[in-house]
Amino acid sequence: MNSSGYKAGNMNNAFYKTFGDIIVVLDADTRIFPNFLNHTTGYFRNKQLGWVQTPQWFYDIPEGLPLKEYLSVKYNKFGKIISFFIPFSKRFIVGRNVFGTDPQLFYDVILRRRNAKNAAFSCGAGSLQRRSALTALAIKEQQEQIETQVKELKKNNKQIDIAKTKLQLEKEIPLRPFVHHISEDIFTSILLHSNKPKWESYQHPDVECKMLSPQSFDVFIQQFSRYAEGTIDIALSKNNPLWIKGMNLKQRLSYLETIWSYLSPLWLTIFLFYPIVFFFTLIPPLKAFNFDFFIRIVPLLILNTLVTTFGNWGVSTQRPEQFYLAGFWYKMQALYKVLTKRKIKFNVTSKSIKHANSNLKHVWPHILVIILSILGIAYNSYLVYINAHPSYSAFFANVFWTVFTFYLIIPYIRAAFWDKKLFEQSMRYYQHKSKIS
Repeated sequence: MNSSGYKAGNMNNAFYKTFGDIIVVLDADTRIFPNFLNHTTGYFRNKQLGWVQTPQWFYDIPEGLPLKEYLSVKYNKFGKIISFFIPFSKRFIVGRNVFGTDPQLFYDVILRRRNAKNAAFSCGAGSLQRRSALTALAIKEQQEQIETQVKELKKNNKQIDIAKTKLQLEKEIPLRPFVHHISEDIFTSILLHSNKPKWESYQHPDVECKMLSPQSFDVFIQQFSRYAEGTIDIALSKNNPLWIKGMNLKQRLSYLETIWSYLSPLWLTIFLFYPIVFFFTLIPPLKAFNFDFFIRIVPLLILNTLVTTFGNWGVSTQRPEQFYLAGFWYKMQALYKVLTKRKIKFNVTSKSIKHANSNLKHVWPHILVIILSILGIAYNSYLVYINAHPSYSAFFANVFWTVFTFYLIIPYIRAAFWDKKLFEQSMRYYQHKSKIS
């Protein structure tokens, strides 16, 4: 036994020490419900079904604290005094899903909708894999690697066949059902979806297991940085789902959606910083900040909000939207790391609660945005006061833009300083509330 090849290496070791037709993939902290197999194995009556993914449910996501209690825990007596002057401090809850780890939107909306396109990919823990599908993939990958090694040999066909046989018999290129990669789950899914025969996948709708969520902001960043680095690395490989052979257009577009989300820092950085550029240069991002512009953009924004609300009916999108924009910095770092070909590490997600002692490195750009924005608004307000501002409409539009940005990034900053003491108090508060109800 060895652990080469990240998590996939361990699963490959286990693959050859088991014999069942269906393999269940679980993390060390995953606890399955009694009817897990009863509710999921029936899908495999479809002989072309390669794997089933069940939702990953974190049962320990903080439900938050009333603002009064949050301030008391965070700032002791001084916090109690502050809360006394804040209206509704006993009712206003802060820190609900503080680390943005609730995966309901991803599993219930995004991945389930890909069932119709046969493009739901495996996410590792909580999945069931068909052994024959993985074996067929492993044989194909082995043959391709052997072909690569011997194609440059200047020998006749008979000698090449001997070389191939030698490589297989000596197991210099072993059979690896799970791809050795930092994102082995989605990578293996891509290869299975493009392999012959055409393997199908299915995202199961119901929660069938529970597990622990990242319990500190630093661990959250490590986990999601790994997702970003792995996905971007796949996008830059020969197995990019856009041009790999064997997929249909709907599958390619579905995988592109996942890859595209990790390229978001390329435009999110502009979204965050251009108001600041305007405040200090007075150069508007658009030339037409007038009635004609607003009469078109406002209905568009309202319609977009309504479509998002109805399209995700019953599932909260607040925290995912906030962390999508605020996560631009770790995604930018992941993009830089892959493009510069730096070594990507597989960091095991810690499940222990840690103090917030080194999280400033994750949120300093966000704090900088807030400071510069406030200074910029103050400067522009002065220009308005002395009647020297070139465009009042551009100023008010960018102020609105900036306030919306604050709404998106402040919860992210707060999460960075949500320490062990607050986390434990939030869990105790939630447990106490559950007992009362």
